[in-house]
Amino acid sequence: MYAYAPMPIFSEPITAMAGVAVLLTSLPRRRNLPTWRLTLAVILMAAWAFVVPMRTIKYFLVLTTLLWLIESSFSRQPLWLWGVIGVVVSPLFQYLSEVFSFPIRLQISEWAGWVLMHIGYSVQVSGNVLTLHDANFNVDAACMGLHLLGFSYLAAVFLIGQSAKKTGRFLSIGWISTVFVLVFGLNVTANLMRIILLVVGGWPAAHPLHELAGLVCVLVYVWLPLGMVVKYLNKSQNQDGLKVNNVSNGFKIKDLSCTKSVLYVLGVGIVAFICVKKSTDSEPTYPVTSVEGYEQTLLSKGIKQLKNANSLIYLKNIPTFYSVEHSPYVCWQGSGYEFKAISEIQVQGKRMYKAKMTQGTHCLYTAWWFSDGHLQTNSQLDFRWQMMWEKKHFHLVNVTVSREEDLECSIKQMLNTSVSSI
Repeated sequence: MYAYAPMPIFSEPITAMAGVAVLLTSLPRRRNLPTWRLTLAVILMAAWAFVVPMRTIKYFLVLTTLLWLIESSFSRQPLWLWGVIGVVVSPLFQYLSEVFSFPIRLQISEWAGWVLMHIGYSVQVSGNVLTLHDANFNVDAACMGLHLLGFSYLAAVFLIGQSAKKTGRFLSIGWISTVFVLVFGLNVTANLMRIILLVVGGWPAAHPLHELAGLVCVLVYVWLPLGMVVKYLNKSQNQDGLKVNNVSNGFKIKDLSCTKSVLYVLGVGIVAFICVKKSTDSEPTYPVTSVEGYEQTLLSKGIKQLKNANSLIYLKNIPTFYSVEHSPYVCWQGSGYEFKAISEIQVQGKRMYKAKMTQGTHCLYTAWWFSDGHLQTNSQLDFRWQMMWEKKHFHLVNVTVSREEDLECSIKQMLNTSVSSI
């Protein structure tokens, strides 16, 4: 009846290549003395990766080790530059930008509808879908304004780096952080203008101007003002507000080639061992429940499947506050389904996300939220905060049906069922 399989999340190759290109073109021209300041960072990161063998932690361990090798062999590097690019090209960036962007997309849809109605267009807004003259326009994660968020951060790094090469000085960390906050705001603005332009122009996804409009909006509302802001900051800041590229050297070890070689081999060997070491996963824990009329199946990674003739329910245990929660948005797309409509709904006073999914002519309706058995929420920040500080255990509830009229009934059944998290 249903197909379901987890989808691995990887950075797009083009993003990784762009990140490497920006990094190489943004590094300072002046060569400084080698430094060993990251030695402690590599040791702590290695210990963390050994205790918590997550792929994301291993990725940052490899990045930190690479930076340690470069700094101890050639010259001190601007850590913020490596850090931003490392995050943008990381395997987790696209996942976070898609999963955490639900509230943003819904808010953008609402704003776009408000603007269009006030300039005389009779538009209807339902979740992330705007309808005008029977034509639907979706605000989804693939839209140019949000999809190019990573590229916009790379553009900011490139502009700051090029300005630093001209002036011989980097902006202070405070101003760099301000620019990165501005990038996010400009992307939201660009996406809002893109949606308004697409609806007014009547350009659906298949129209050749659809993606071109998104690119133009990003250029006009993000990259152009970003370039002007960086240029202005470099001209207006005095020497106290800028950081010299040629900073003094940090903690040094006596430059003995034999000693350095031993340290390099030992360090890289330990890091390689940690990265290839297979984690000895403990027996997965599952949400505890008993629902009458459902066939129950235990799947891998603490996922319990409940299935009957009308609905398919997944209960997914979330081990820790930093764990990836197997978002239905990611997993169902990995099964070949496309999310056509996403909205926030309330059932029995509980907020949750609802979506319509299609695969060819096949259509499914799904809803999901997070629960600890007592508290139900659709907020990523809310349930993770509860897990981190209140030591609560949450699971994800995902209800899917083939008929929309059956969805609310299945949701109520799960809300009224006692499900405990381990």
